[in-house]
Amino acid sequence: MRVLFRKFCALAFTLVLSGLLAVSAFAEEGRLRVEGLQDRNGRAISGMELSLYQVALREASGDFTVSSAFSPIVSAEQLSALQTLNAEQLRAFSLRLRNEERSRGIAALDRTISDREGRAAFGQTLPEGIYLLDYANWRYFSSNPSLFSVPAAAVGQDGTITVSYDIVLRGKVEDDTPSEPNRPNPPETSPTPPETVPTPPAEPEIPPVPQDPGNVLGALREPVRQAAQRVLGAVRGIATGDESRGAVFLLLTVCAGIGLSVWSVAFVRGKGKKKEKERE
Repeated sequence: MRVLFRKFCALAFTLVLSGLLAVSAFAEEGRLRVEGLQDRNGRAISGMELSLYQVALREASGDFTVSSAFSPIVSAEQLSALQTLNAEQLRAFSLRLRNEERSRGIAALDRTISDREGRAAFGQTLPEGIYLLDYANWRYFSSNPSLFSVPAAAVGQDGTITVSYDIVLRGKVEDDTPSEPNRPNPPETSPTPPETVPTPPAEPEIPPVPQDPGNVLGALREPVRQAAQRVLGAVRGIATGDESRGAVFLLLTVCAGIGLSVWSVAFVRGKGKKKEKERE
């Protein structure tokens, strides 16, 4: 459908330029409107700036007079030969004019901005000639320029051709939204597991549980029992009247008990330190 539309536009443009259509001897002036400025989702584009340039005027003789701004870029002979170009060649020619116009900073004949409905209208009246419409880049949207003539010819689906000075162009907006970067493809095969299973780390050695103090007390049970019997005998001696003998014996017994206790504690500590050295 798009290719067919381009062919119709190229044919209409060619018919006007070739002079095959009868044009009034009294020069008329046209007006330009742009409709259908939409993004890829069908939403109207508002705020896009459109600039209109006059490339050449058409004389009563049918010849073209190139404007001073475009005379270094294109000649009247080239404009007259546009009728021999197809749609793609016309597009390339329009792009060349647009690029030159931007690089040279040529002043526009008229400018306007699209409204919230995606439409734009120029207030400047247009004499017969060839014009270039430049769509300014807007956000992620851009458009190819439009090269058209006044008057313009329209080819209907039934083949009828009509000439009009009320020029209506459809916006040709393209979406230039940057695409997402290509993501790397996942590996076709999963990584091969290692042939040998790693050996788990050895469990740390648990230090031996310290000896129960009850065993030490058990070892001291017999000496304590004997000392208690001696104390009890000394008490009985005092009770029977042999106080001097009983007091001396009681003192000796207490001293012996204290010495035995000190020796037992020293013995237990020495034994514990020996075991710690053996473990080291």
